[in-house]
Amino acid sequence: MHKILFLWAFAALFLLQSCGDNNPAQQQLLIGEWQFSNGTLDGNPEFAAQNYALYQLKFSPDGKLSSQILSDLEKTETLPYKVEGDKIVLENAKTTFIIKNLSDKQLSIFFEMNLEGNTYAVEMTFNKK
Repeated sequence: MHKILFLWAFAALFLLQSCGDNNPAQQQLLIGEWQFSNGTLDGNPEFAAQNYALYQLKFSPDGKLSSQILSDLEKTETLPYKVEGDKIVLENAKTTFIIKNLSDKQLSIFFEMNLEGNTYAVEMTFNKK
């Protein structure tokens, strides 16, 4: 009886640990350089295509993300990040990226951006370089 309870407790502990927020497999897939492919700003694909075409994301193995998206969109900034579930959480940033799709070739994210007192819904898809 004690062995069965022990096995159930061990199985429950294993399941809880495997359901944790950090996802090393996703974090490993992110590492590398990503080039903007397409996206929308409040559902408008033309605006995104005209304004985000040159944007890139660069995830380094040491847990840092470099991109123009992180700051005023005019310069590249580098911030530490971690993957928590389906989110890319940036240290000291007001923006969290929600991962919509991630493979070894493509990354799709969603986030909200505040500019001049207005909030915009942004969806972006990037291809791995």
